Amino acid sequence: MKGVSLYIVYDNWCSNCTNFVKLVKRLDWFGLISPVPLRNLEVRSLPSGLDQQKAQLSMASFNRKWHYGFETLFSVSKRLPLLWAFLPCVYLIKICGAGSYIYNTISIRRKINCTDACGLNQ
Repeated sequence: MKGVSLYIVYDNWCSNCTNFVKLVKRLDWFGLISPVPLRNLEVRSLPSGLDQQKAQLSMASFNRKWHYGFETLFSVSKRLPLLWAFLPCVYLIKICGAGSYIYNTISIRRKINCTDACGLNQ
């Protein structure tokens, strides 16, 4: 895709991830971010090297190489003008190492909503 500078791979069975992507789409005025649902065939068209297991646990992003979790949120915030005011705080959280801890704490509590076929609702 022309103009896309960041692919984000999100778990489309997770309501938190899906809501986050909806927000990103509204705020992505320049079309720099391309969300790709993890549980979809579109993932096959992405650059190689995606760790599917890691991507199921935390949001993944690709910009020359794969990143996961808080690093993806940081990459997204750099591309959304409305979030630029928060970028210094996000950067401080990143460099002090608290970003991964906060992200993992939130992602552990997420709810997966899938069809009966996935086997998680049994």
